[in-house]
Amino acid sequence: MNNYKLLPGLNALLQTQSLTEAAKLLNVTQPAMSRTLSQIRVAFNDPILVRDGKEFYLTHRAKQLKVLLPSLLLEIDTLYEQADFNIQESQRSFHIAFDAFISDKSLPNIVGTLTDTSPKVSITGSILQPGSLDSLADSELDLVATMALDIPHELHGKAIATDRYVVLYSPSHWQDLADITDKRYFKAKHVQVIGLADKVREVDRAFYKQNKKRQVVARVPSFECGAKILETSNFLMTVPLHIALLLCGQYQLAWCDIPFELPDHQYYLLWHQKHHKDPEHQWFRDVCFNAISAYLNVDG
Repeated sequence: MNNYKLLPGLNALLQTQSLTEAAKLLNVTQPAMSRTLSQIRVAFNDPILVRDGKEFYLTHRAKQLKVLLPSLLLEIDTLYEQADFNIQESQRSFHIAFDAFISDKSLPNIVGTLTDTSPKVSITGSILQPGSLDSLADSELDLVATMALDIPHELHGKAIATDRYVVLYSPSHWQDLADITDKRYFKAKHVQVIGLADKVREVDRAFYKQNKKRQVVARVPSFECGAKILETSNFLMTVPLHIALLLCGQYQLAWCDIPFELPDHQYYLLWHQKHHKDPEHQWFRDVCFNAISAYLNVDG
């Protein structure tokens, strides 16, 4: 295998035609430069420099290399340079996935920012599939917005917001639920969103510690479906506060604090380490972070 580490030394020797001056140019000792020349002669099977009296002269092969080498070294140097970042000219296609706990309602704002600042960029938004966090290395996903319990070590992330659980209900069926007790909570019938097993497990874990269990009578595919059921029933649904606020604005529902202590949970924007130093990706995740954090800004 060729020893490319010899090329800077070779270039210095070709340009200076002097061991002493080449050593100064590379800030090495003259004996070190002499050893480098010996290695170069072996590598190229050519003397490169030949002495005649006090002067060194270039061989025919060395004269050819003197013409070719500077441009080749310059091209190699460009490999280490970061390409100019101009997001207005980027034609990148980005993909972000949302889990059910982080609504994709922020996606229009993300698209609006992309359109205004980088009209050639495109975006795909999708629902996060189970197991996706464990396979981001092989995935086309650029970002994942999720309520994460365990973050794989190869992922980078940024906390977006903290939220808490509340109880969602129909005020036409629960007129006095503002001060619900834990007894009434566990006596009531509940609606639960399926496809959120790891998050639901975190909620139920708190119940198990109290030797209590919810009576789930309906398991539904989305919070919106659950909200429609609540409107016409005396069922309850335990949801994050920001989702409760969203659903109360769309349906005839109300929310109240949960009657016992549950840990707050954290929403994250996550990406694989392969994207971490990418300038365009850094810009995209900043856009998404600002839009999603504004949507999740719940004061409750």
